Amino acid sequence: MRKIPINVSKKILADVSSGIYRTPANALKEIVSNSFDADAHRVHISTNVPYFDIFTCEDDGSGITAREFEKVMDRIGSSSKREQGDISTKTSRPIIGKIGIGILAVAQICHKFSFISKKKGSKDYFHATIDLKQFEEVESEKSYKSGRGNINLGNCDIEDRLEDEVGTQSHYTKIIMEEIREDFREKLLDETNKRLFGARDSKTPAKTSDDFIQFVNAIKSKKFNEISPYDLLIWELGLLCPIEYIDDGPLPDNKVLQKEISRLRNYNFKVFVDGLEIRKPILFPTASDLKKRGPDYKIYPPISFDKAMNGSGLKFTGYIFHQRKRIQPVELQGILIRIKGVGIGSYDRSFLHYPKAEGPMFSQLSGELFVEIGLEDALNIDRNSFNETHKHYLQIRDILWEYLGSGDGVFADIRYRSKRRRESEKKKLAEIEFEEILSSIREVIGIDIKLVRSSSIINKGPYIFNKAKRRLVFYPDSFWTRNQKERLSREKIILALSAAKTVSKSVNEFEKNILKILACGK
Repeated sequence: MRKIPINVSKKILADVSSGIYRTPANALKEIVSNSFDADAHRVHISTNVPYFDIFTCEDDGSGITAREFEKVMDRIGSSSKREQGDISTKTSRPIIGKIGIGILAVAQICHKFSFISKKKGSKDYFHATIDLKQFEEVESEKSYKSGRGNINLGNCDIEDRLEDEVGTQSHYTKIIMEEIREDFREKLLDETNKRLFGARDSKTPAKTSDDFIQFVNAIKSKKFNEISPYDLLIWELGLLCPIEYIDDGPLPDNKVLQKEISRLRNYNFKVFVDGLEIRKPILFPTASDLKKRGPDYKIYPPISFDKAMNGSGLKFTGYIFHQRKRIQPVELQGILIRIKGVGIGSYDRSFLHYPKAEGPMFSQLSGELFVEIGLEDALNIDRNSFNETHKHYLQIRDILWEYLGSGDGVFADIRYRSKRRRESEKKKLAEIEFEEILSSIREVIGIDIKLVRSSSIINKGPYIFNKAKRRLVFYPDSFWTRNQKERLSREKIILALSAAKTVSKSVNEFEKNILKILACGK
């Protein structure tokens, strides 16, 4: 065993020490992204549920050598991933990592971790152990907050040239996180009664994609403060990682998303948490009674942009989904930006600070923007937020605002569809009320009246009643007001008069029949 130094730039340390990852899922996302960049196809995360005393993350990626790991430790905050380009030559995936601080993400979860890796084609592996307490001691001194250059965080114990019995056939990276931070572990332990999925022992089959769909449907019916931290960890990881959507998700009709769905499938990248394969937990509509496309929900035409901007390119696509009821959970309301498949932060319910108040419509919208080229320079170091003055961010914001707020944009369409839906509902109500009064006529005076609404203009009044055929036809006329309720009242009166006229032999009988009909009808 030997010791190697751990060095990091003061600027990076200042940012990392402030807790750049807002949740444990955001920290684990960085580790998963490293696996993605290492051309892994499977990542297995274990939380040792229900004890949560040790976390592991293991992948089948190409691995690294002890010498490569030593270089990483010597200059945390600089990455060589993109020296050969932005696309992996082995899997044709985009390279996610750029800054080179993903290894420090574990500091948000534990006080000590081991890093074990075997390079593809190698016979042996190495095992490094890093005690993060020395990192915390440097933090407490605050000396890194001034000046430039690097600062030494201490040392890392490393054993290399360890023989793997499998020989050259295997390759992997495994991170073992020990001494889990107490505040995080206590939350996981204290709220087991809220957990949607229990522990799985070694004899229980691995959970299927159907299990994850059940998990997502259970999440929909709850508020996030009712969800256990363990379930929230799974949900957030699914949302953030470059993995596939749920089967048949996220939209009822995925034509506008077919390219993105195919891209994720072709990545052949899967993540498992305690035996459960996680997917993007997005499935619309979020209410089971919203079934009719148009009246109940709408998938808008895709957003797209592909242009160079002052020497730097920006390319993205996206979708907007609307449903007439509030989207649940509320954490799916808004717009989520993904860069190379990875979610940045959470859904922005303000739609990048949209400048106009649109009331409840905001809560009925959800969308994603998929950035293929550009915007990375606008990322803050936490990879969870943006520099909102960057030209790429501003361009995306302006395009989104125009898409939402133009004369033929999303908000205008929602208002139009809402008006049409109300008119349709009123029309249905009118038909129901007419059926009731026709039923009353049959019940009270024993005849059937055939009712017809004609669009022909005859200039002979608002209606014609054929007593012999018992046929009542309403024609376009100024007598009929535009007010639907008022028109309905007038039509019912004409209908009652016509029916009473058909069977009555005297004025007194006529009056009695009208009163009987109107008394039965609503």
